Amino acid sequence: LDCWIKESDGSSWPQTPLPYPKKLISQVKRQMGWRRFTLWDLPSEWKEEVLEILRREALREISRPLQGIYHKNLALMRSLQEKGGVVPQIFRQLASFLLIQRIEEGVEGMKGEFEKNFKQVLQVYSQMEKIGSPPAKGRLEPLFSDLIFEETKKLIELISLERIRRIDMLIDLMVKWGLRPDLRRAQESFYPLWKGLIGPNKSRPLHIHLRRLAEKLGFKV
Repeated sequence: LDCWIKESDGSSWPQTPLPYPKKLISQVKRQMGWRRFTLWDLPSEWKEEVLEILRREALREISRPLQGIYHKNLALMRSLQEKGGVVPQIFRQLASFLLIQRIEEGVEGMKGEFEKNFKQVLQVYSQMEKIGSPPAKGRLEPLFSDLIFEETKKLIELISLERIRRIDMLIDLMVKWGLRPDLRRAQESFYPLWKGLIGPNKSRPLHIHLRRLAEKLGFKV
C-alpha cells in the first residue's frame, strides 16, 4: 500500500486510459516525484484502521475457494459423524477457520440488526460444536467484550427495556459458553447510571431491570 503526495501546481492529471500497474507507478513517480509514503507513515490510529480493513479483505479473498471445499465435503463429514467415524483434523480446522469468521461477522452485525445476527451466531456456534471444533475462548471474549461495551453506551444514550434485554442476552450467552469477557469498559460506562439507581423510585419496573443488569455487570446490588 503506497501513496505519493505532491503540492498542486495547477496542472491536472493526464486523462489517459489506466495503464498496467507497473506503468502506472512509473507515471505516478514522474508526475508526483519520488517521495513515497507507505502504511507505516500513517498516524497509529489510521494505521490500525487500514490494517484491519486489509486483514478483512485478505481473509475474504482466502475464504472464497475454501468455502467451496467446505460445502462440497460437508455432507460427507456429517455422514462420518453420524456413523461414529472420525472427521479428518484438516476438515475440522477448515471448518473452524471459516465458521469463526461467520461468528465475527455476526457479532459485528449485532450492532445493527441484533436479533437476526444473534440467531446466526448461535447457529454457527452449534455447527462448530457438532464438528468437534468449538471456537477458542480467546477469539470470542474480546469480540463480546467490545459488543457489550457498545450496547451499554447505547443504553446510556437512551434507556429502554429492549436495550437492557440485549445486554442481558449477551451476558447470559457468555455464561452459557463459559466465557469471561472483559466488562471493565461497560462497567465504567454504566456507573453514572448505576449511581442514579441508588435512591428513590427503586421499585419502578425499569429500575428493577436496570438493577438486575447492574448485578450481571458486576455491581453489588
